Amino acid sequence: INPIMAKKYDIEVIPLSIFFGDKEYKDGVNLTADEFYKMLADRSNPWPKTAQPSPRAFTEVYQQTFDKGYDSILSIHIASKMSGTINSATLAKKTFEGKKITIIEKDPMVITHVPFLYQPKLIKRILKQNLRMVS
Repeated sequence: INPIMAKKYDIEVIPLSIFFGDKEYKDGVNLTADEFYKMLADRSNPWPKTAQPSPRAFTEVYQQTFDKGYDSILSIHIASKMSGTINSATLAKKTFEGKKITIIEKDPMVITHVPFLYQPKLIKRILKQNLRMVS
């Protein structure tokens, strides 16, 4: 997700880990898409591997979200066919019994958040409902 859009709509992004050999990067934190593709094109680099965020990463962000006064979270993730991220989010959700956390699995054929983010009526409705998106 575009960092400008994330900031504008108070969307928290929990990054995947990307490993080139023993070197770990956080997607969008210390590795941009351009840098990733340059590293991928460099045949001297090992083939990258990814790792889902831990349940603890979700627990921390969910808690921070509730601490900010939000009463609901909309948590949107890459499809379970492609990653175990949904499992981590679901485990974290279990620690917040009685809190409203909705976990949504993105269609495996949708690679980008752009179609979702360019639906301003949906974004306005989410914001009016005091719902926080966690991607």
